Amino acid sequence: MSEILLTPLSMQTFEDIIVNDQIYVDKTHYLANMIEGGRKTWFLARPRRFGKSLTLSTLEALLSGKKELFKGLAIENKLDDKVFFPRPVIHFDMSNFQTIEEPNELKDTLKEFVLLKASQLGIQLPSNISCPSIFSYFIEKSSYELKTKLTVLVDEYDAPVTMLLDTPNKAHEIRKVLHGFYSQLKACDKYLSFVFVTGITKFVKGGLYSAFNNPTDISLSPEFGGITGFTHDEIIKYFNPQLKQVAQKLKLSYDALLDKTQNYYNGFCFDTETFVYNPFSMMLFLQEKKFKNYWFNTATPKQLVSFFEKKHLTFEQFQGYLIEQDRIDNPSQDRFDDPAVYLYQLGYLSLRPGTDDDNYRLDYPNKEVKNSMALHIMRSYFENIEDTSIFLNDLKKYLFTRDSLNFTLELNNYFYRVPYDYAKNEIRNEGFYCAQLLMIFNALNLNVQPEQHQHLGRPDFIIKYNQQTWILEVKVSHKDNEDEKIAQNALEQIWDKKYDAPYDTALLMGIVFNADKRAITYVNIYDKISGEQILKNIESKTSMLKTEIQTETKNELKTETKSPSRGPRPK
Repeated sequence: MSEILLTPLSMQTFEDIIVNDQIYVDKTHYLANMIEGGRKTWFLARPRRFGKSLTLSTLEALLSGKKELFKGLAIENKLDDKVFFPRPVIHFDMSNFQTIEEPNELKDTLKEFVLLKASQLGIQLPSNISCPSIFSYFIEKSSYELKTKLTVLVDEYDAPVTMLLDTPNKAHEIRKVLHGFYSQLKACDKYLSFVFVTGITKFVKGGLYSAFNNPTDISLSPEFGGITGFTHDEIIKYFNPQLKQVAQKLKLSYDALLDKTQNYYNGFCFDTETFVYNPFSMMLFLQEKKFKNYWFNTATPKQLVSFFEKKHLTFEQFQGYLIEQDRIDNPSQDRFDDPAVYLYQLGYLSLRPGTDDDNYRLDYPNKEVKNSMALHIMRSYFENIEDTSIFLNDLKKYLFTRDSLNFTLELNNYFYRVPYDYAKNEIRNEGFYCAQLLMIFNALNLNVQPEQHQHLGRPDFIIKYNQQTWILEVKVSHKDNEDEKIAQNALEQIWDKKYDAPYDTALLMGIVFNADKRAITYVNIYDKISGEQILKNIESKTSMLKTEIQTETKNELKTETKSPSRGPRPK
């Protein structure tokens, strides 16, 4: 095999990959299991850019009788003419229709598509038959004239609907057209030998899924858990040379690179057992040799941003989220309003084992998705993307320069933007503020360790950035006159619990949120490098104070410093 990579942006056709001697991760044993299983109609739900199109393209080549393309692959020794015989294959890619918003336009376009497919098979159809009847007429006539049953492959069957989630009335009309179209497959069952349908969503009740004839749904099946995506073993088997090149470029050991790559891109799971990498992210990562949010930035529909705004989603609510199995196994159409099910079907949450046989847990699959989700949720509180970028860039600047005071003031610029009715039941709890900080740190793509277990306790946050370590202890005050004392206690806790013991040059911060003012009011800072301590009231401070702090000299800062009850610690 050549070391030229398969590029997901330009290469989703199995035949092109094999003919051009590019890397193909062998999934053909899954296809053999499907065809040999004897069942006719199959269904697979997977998020965008997860290899569904390549899977259908591979099936199309296989069932069209192109055996020469499968030499050396797992399925080669199973190419029995009794099962894998050439047959007419009708392949619909419904993503071609995802920009159509008018029902009549969709009907006309589907009709033209059927006429095109008929022409490719040498079948003449009368033009006066309307959609969807022309589809069933085409299948029946093709089977009769070709004297064989047909194979139908439908890719992204729900694409025209999922693009209209923020316009429910239009989505409903488009869904009715598609439902009538797909129902023709059920009516023509006796003329079909094999049907495979893929998409993003699966709605059993009231959705397009119900238009198909009792499909075998493999979306949650452990037997097919790795049919799309790359497992860790596949990454090592097929891309070992490329991984070594990336490790060399990033100056990491091979094992360290694997660990970081696994944390960043692995973790997608659709059966609670099989964990896979997103193939799109992995291919671009191996090409660009940089850790970036490749999949999320290209697979996220615009509607998701408005969805965040409408639902007032919080970053922490989906971490370890317990959900009834029926909500995942048999979702109904009205669960477009169910954020957990919606985000799972789009791929932003993945399955984990639940507490018993009646539930699952949902969680973010990996660092790429976690960071990007945090960023998108945060953007819903800013007027525009530029404001969000300025906020995050300023935070990174203050982290880089070890400017803890301005870092704290910048954090308040976020908390001042949180709507008053947001999470109002949790607003007085420490957990709410820690969750908001964790979201910010993830959006910054920091190496952050929340509540890391140590021998005497768990600091709220350990942040590592620019070869520096920051240790944060967060507290909440419910009375104005307690804020300063609580700030002193927060720093005392870091010392008493020896959170800073492993880090000789750490910067320690006790941060106090006032529950009534819903912002940081006091901060107590100790820098182990300089030995300097600052206890500062930042209540009601504005950007003007930021300028003042930037112009203060170290001596002036020391003048403002107040020592806690047990005095500053030595360097």
